Amino acid sequence: MFNVITNKWKLTFLAVIVTVCYSHAAYSEETILVGGVEVILPPAEVIYSHGNPYPGGVKLVNFDIDGKGPVATVKPGQEMSVVTDYFYAQPNVADDIINQIIVGYDGIGAQACIFYAVRVHGLYYDMHDGSHVTSGTAHFKLTAPQDPGIYEIRFRYAMDFTPEEAIEKWWNVGGPPTEEATIAILIVQ
Repeated sequence: MFNVITNKWKLTFLAVIVTVCYSHAAYSEETILVGGVEVILPPAEVIYSHGNPYPGGVKLVNFDIDGKGPVATVKPGQEMSVVTDYFYAQPNVADDIINQIIVGYDGIGAQACIFYAVRVHGLYYDMHDGSHVTSGTAHFKLTAPQDPGIYEIRFRYAMDFTPEEAIEKWWNVGGPPTEEATIAILIVQ
């Protein structure tokens, strides 16, 4: 019960942060009522560079959980189908570096790798098929946490050898993704 109350407070706090931090984004003032708490919907577009001093970063747009948009209510342990558009622009990354975009839950960790490419001569090439890629649409699965509560879904870039290593080291690449990387809200009940 305490975890649920804490998560509700966190969600209220998140609503204030979203109002302040996302004035530059394609942001909607729409709200929904979740467990008696009015929640501001996450922005449709989030650009996140995790404190990098150069322009660029990772951008996710139109994050959709099971056709419900960026806010969904699910059962504990439920598997969800997720779709999002992504854009990857890290201009100061050295060649021969493998890059990923990873998605997961704040406070829990990464769940999925949605972009896996290597930089060669300033261009990114998909590690699966070798095609040139900097943007696309990712279709992937997330599994809801087992404990009821309200969870922030966040994303970040990673630079690891495999997607599995990037997922495992989610918190070790410059620290956890901050609230600026929140792209969706999951209500587990």
